[in-house]
Amino acid sequence: MDRFLNRLRQPNPGDDGALAVTLQGESLMLLPERAVFWPSQSALLVADLHWGKDEAFRRQGSPVPPGVLTADLKRLKHCIDRWPVERVYILGDLIHNREGMSEDVVHEIVAWRETVPVEMILIPGNHDRHLAQLPLSFIIQVMPYALTVAGFEMTHDPTSRSPSSDDYMIGGHVHPLFRIRSSNDLIMLPCFYFGPDYALLPAFSEFTGGFVVNAERDADVYLTDGRVVLPAPRRGFGRE
Repeated sequence: MDRFLNRLRQPNPGDDGALAVTLQGESLMLLPERAVFWPSQSALLVADLHWGKDEAFRRQGSPVPPGVLTADLKRLKHCIDRWPVERVYILGDLIHNREGMSEDVVHEIVAWRETVPVEMILIPGNHDRHLAQLPLSFIIQVMPYALTVAGFEMTHDPTSRSPSSDDYMIGGHVHPLFRIRSSNDLIMLPCFYFGPDYALLPAFSEFTGGFVVNAERDADVYLTDGRVVLPAPRRGFGRE
């Protein structure tokens, strides 16, 4: 495990840090920014952005510093600019709650949206129900609670539902994390989880908690530290 941690600590100059995997015959790029690029569809997949969460916490009196939304939007734009993205599929929980959609937050998102002229499609999650309708100025198409594209059924929480067909499900909701122990370290990293029936994307927002998962016998887990994506060591399941 110490050797694995050392690989994470090593700088990765001149490399985008992405990892290519094949899923159901489709090539996917797992990006260290907590997103997936789908080359055959020219699409970016992200989940659990929780826009406005830091604002909602501040309104409740929590001493959360500003800048969370700004950093997340910058990272998302970097992914869109770095890869040939024509559309972005948001797999639920775009927003956190109604209280977080302040005038300043909406204004920042609208200004950002003007810099990313790509199609954006939302498959709603449980947090998105807090807002009856997204601001039209976000220019985001809202779909039903599942959308099938090229054999993948995209939904928010694939762990709580059965696929509508034989399609493989991709979602988020869980905010999967992987726990790594070594002789003198304990860290948790966001991860991509690929099981026999569904895949889980890491929460895109950095202002989230999560559920600790393991690389089981019939599943693959890939970790990201924000710079590089690596296969996880094999372990079990647990709650954090």
